Amino acid sequence: MLKRTFSTLLLWAIVVSVLYFLGATGGILLLTVLALATQWEFYQLLQKAGQKNLPFLGLAGGLGIFLAPFIASQTDLSDNLPFELSASGFLVLFVTLSALFALREKAKDRLPAFLGTSLGLLYVPFLLQFLVELVLLPADPAQGLFLAVWVIVVVKFTDVGAYLTGSLCGRHKMAPSLSPGKTWEGAVGGVALSALLGFLLVQFGGDLVPAGLVPWQGALFALPLAILSIPSDLLESLFKRAANAKDSGTFIPGIGGAYDLTDSLLLTAPLAFFLLQAVL
Repeated sequence: MLKRTFSTLLLWAIVVSVLYFLGATGGILLLTVLALATQWEFYQLLQKAGQKNLPFLGLAGGLGIFLAPFIASQTDLSDNLPFELSASGFLVLFVTLSALFALREKAKDRLPAFLGTSLGLLYVPFLLQFLVELVLLPADPAQGLFLAVWVIVVVKFTDVGAYLTGSLCGRHKMAPSLSPGKTWEGAVGGVALSALLGFLLVQFGGDLVPAGLVPWQGALFALPLAILSIPSDLLESLFKRAANAKDSGTFIPGIGGAYDLTDSLLLTAPLAFFLLQAVL
């Protein structure tokens, strides 16, 4: 527990420092590192589970997918981006390349190589790039950065609230075969904390809050994000169980790897973008 607390504080210190000195660009840089590290760990879990994949091809595609919105925003293509230069365009290109390269594998490895590589492209960088889209959504980059931080807080603190509530009064197991520590009581507490933080961040965000987003929306939008973060988190547990791995990686003492940080953001990032885009 001490290692986890120290690592958490250190990670937040790094995040705050990078955002303070580099602003929105620094935020996108951090997200890029996390996305690629998560994708790499995901491919390693698949291989440990006996599923062949093409990690380096996948990572090359992941970089293009993830950075496509940012690159477009820095050019005159941002208002009329050709499909082939968009995140979807890169996804289609590298899924196609995955099929072609998979044909070069041994017969028994061809289908797993194609499916595993393609899944890694769609599941990690394509879903997480919606956080980049969110940063770029308002005209003011500082406001876009606030939106991304808001999403990360309401999603990640769902797990914190679930842990605290579950430790106090958790009785009914949610998914004992995947994550024995999760309880329905904890989930309720996590969702409640997420809604509270969603409200407070917007209420006291000042000029960082984009026009159109009000505190009650901060609480309301946090609810589906918090609820969806739970199966998003459990999905990582499914892959880890298949790979017989406790954590996705070991480079963060007490926490694990990058996938252990981003697991609950993968399914929630697209939903967060569409919810916030509707009111901005």
